[in-house]
Amino acid sequence: MKTAKQLLQAYIDGNAQDSAALFAENGALELPYLADLGVDPRYEGPKTIGAFLTFLHEKMYPGFTFVDVKIYIDTPDQAFGEYTIHQKSGISGKEVHQRFFGHCTAANGKIVLLREALNVLAAADGMFPGGIADVVRQKAGSEQAAPISDSEKQALATSFIGALRSLDEKGFQKIMTDDVVWTLPGSSLVSGVAHGVAGILKRAQAIVDRNVTLEIMHVVLGHEGVALLLHNTGKWKGKVLDEYLTTVCTLRDGKIARLDTYVSDIPMVNTYFA
Repeated sequence: MKTAKQLLQAYIDGNAQDSAALFAENGALELPYLADLGVDPRYEGPKTIGAFLTFLHEKMYPGFTFVDVKIYIDTPDQAFGEYTIHQKSGISGKEVHQRFFGHCTAANGKIVLLREALNVLAAADGMFPGGIADVVRQKAGSEQAAPISDSEKQALATSFIGALRSLDEKGFQKIMTDDVVWTLPGSSLVSGVAHGVAGILKRAQAIVDRNVTLEIMHVVLGHEGVALLLHNTGKWKGKVLDEYLTTVCTLRDGKIARLDTYVSDIPMVNTYFA
């Protein structure tokens, strides 16, 4: 059965999946200081840890290895060490020199908790082209964004349906972010992911062309978003549409950034919009 030191050394030496496999089913990898950069500081279970380590090994620092490894504490169930990365970031393109401190707690030959500390300035250089300055700008922007009221949320949702009915491109632009997306299930002409106002306008055109009537049954409000409960009906070339659906609007900076539609009868949509 591996000791904490052996597990920590194997984690340092391994690839993403091999290192993740060293953790217990409820084991966790924690990097508390990443929270300052807007990154999740805790990953639990081998699958989740493996996904994070894959990002680290393949995208953040492609092909890196830890060097300058030193283990200072070595007991059967605890180990503490230092290890370093000297690697070009696959995200920012910068050369990053990052020193880690890792405290490993083990039980039954598996890592129960590996808690790592790191230099957040170096991490910011690896994650953002502008380094820590980008982090500061993002935080300043989020702090300045005024909260949106329930009445404003409702107005955005109903304005979306109004713009859809009238194929109002300027109306869409007024209430949506430039990178807005709209997802709709199925394999029909209107299914999939529509990107930007242009993509949403194209989908709206297909809906209007097939004589669809959109009835707003309810507008329901969330803490950060709003949803439309709709009843859509139509007749076109002998086909009949009669479905209930919900479109959830995710908001950002007072505009719709994402729409996700959930449909009661996907086969009916596929047939009607074949």
